[in-house]
Amino acid sequence: IVTGAFAVAGLAIVALTWLGLADSPAHADPDEWGPIAIAGRELAQDARCAACHRSGGAASELTITRLQRDPEWLVSHVQDPEIIAPGLRPAPPGGMNTLSGRAVLAYMRKLRAGSRGPEVDANVRTASRVFATRCANCHGLDGEGDPSAGGDLSHVGAEHDAGWLREWITDPAAIDELAEMPAFGDRLSAEEMTAIVSHLAARR
Repeated sequence: IVTGAFAVAGLAIVALTWLGLADSPAHADPDEWGPIAIAGRELAQDARCAACHRSGGAASELTITRLQRDPEWLVSHVQDPEIIAPGLRPAPPGGMNTLSGRAVLAYMRKLRAGSRGPEVDANVRTASRVFATRCANCHGLDGEGDPSAGGDLSHVGAEHDAGWLREWITDPAAIDELAEMPAFGDRLSAEEMTAIVSHLAARR
């Protein structure tokens, strides 16, 4: 599961987000949710964020938030929210990366379009978070992310089974010494590894 730091930070950035990401183009059907929007919903709903993002709290409720800033600005804001609310918004523990910010952005765009999203099982939620926060800079999935560096994973299960995918994700250099992809064996929990491997292996 994505660390609590990402989850806390995800909701904290909502009040100041800007919607124009390529991950969620303006013409997209708001009821068609890809992995990045699903991940953003998970990141944004961490209970620890409710201290500020609630009725009567220091920050707006998610459903009525106005979105105005880009994800890079929001990353720095989360690290020091007291810049705009001295004494009212202590920095949440940990931090976040730009991929997490973009995931929350994708979720907020869907929310603003009137869609609450599909019900998905725990495995899909976990796999979506792994893809959105670990993989989307180099891979594509269902039209999201950036496949230019590492390729599209939408049908990777037709080429590789779960065993091969697990070995590759764990340590690509063990399969191909020239592999440019970093090893994730020590970066993902057992649950995360199982979720992303099974999810990708089923993509045919």
